[in-house]
Amino acid sequence: MSIRSMTGFGRVSGETALGSLTVEMKSVNHRYLDISLRLPRDLSTLEEDIKGWIRDRISRGRIEVSIRLQSGAFKNGGVIFNHSEVQSYVSKLQSLAADAGVSFEIRLEHLLALPGVQIEPEVIIDEQDVTEQVKGIVKNAVASLLASRELEGTKLAHDLSRRLTIIEKLVDGIESRAGLSVEAYRQRLQDNVARILSSVTVELARLEQEVVLFAERSSITEELVRLRTHTHSFAQFLGVCEAIGRKMDFYVQEMNREVNTIGSKSADVGISHMVVEIKSELEKIREQVQNIE
Repeated sequence: MSIRSMTGFGRVSGETALGSLTVEMKSVNHRYLDISLRLPRDLSTLEEDIKGWIRDRISRGRIEVSIRLQSGAFKNGGVIFNHSEVQSYVSKLQSLAADAGVSFEIRLEHLLALPGVQIEPEVIIDEQDVTEQVKGIVKNAVASLLASRELEGTKLAHDLSRRLTIIEKLVDGIESRAGLSVEAYRQRLQDNVARILSSVTVELARLEQEVVLFAERSSITEELVRLRTHTHSFAQFLGVCEAIGRKMDFYVQEMNREVNTIGSKSADVGISHMVVEIKSELEKIREQVQNIE
């Protein structure tokens, strides 16, 4: 199982008492669930039912649903011809021709064009049966759409996992340089003091105190711990087949917050470069997350 994308397509056809039914569903990303439904007139009374069947399985995305009905297949036996009406028309036409003194050949196409000759049989439809038949086809279409969204979600999960791995390696790099940053500051401070005050004795205790203050101000230990926690929580979502897009978006924001703090605290050029790389990966992740249900 994997996360589900909000992008997908499903198409299913089936037979009902009203005729052959084809249901097509296309979905794209949307903040909430938005269902756009096009129905044939014969099924207009089922609009809210159909939307309900979709809501049962899908939480987010704009769903465009097109339902087409090819009617007529249900009319077993086809058209019925009214033989008595045909005989009546033939008799009247022959009488009219005789009275007018004209010759007249009665052709079949003439008779078929007359009212009442062709009768469409009245078919009694059980509405409950139709509802159940439509429900089954719609639910199969939803399942087809979800399968498509899950396939797309698997691709997204692979990409997100790859980017998380990049971020974790960069976090390792930042952590390894964090201690070096304090030592570099101590050496830089000593060099500056030695150069400017070469003739003055400097108290080592005072120098060390300045280094300690710098270390406290620039400490990013807490931010790194929280950042690792957020990346771990985010990674766990990649194996969840449910609506977790909003939660993932929240964790991306939290990771960005920690990275920004690390960048503002650190005076190390190497760490600054890695912060920029992490923010670049997080921006790509944020874009991908917008398409997750």
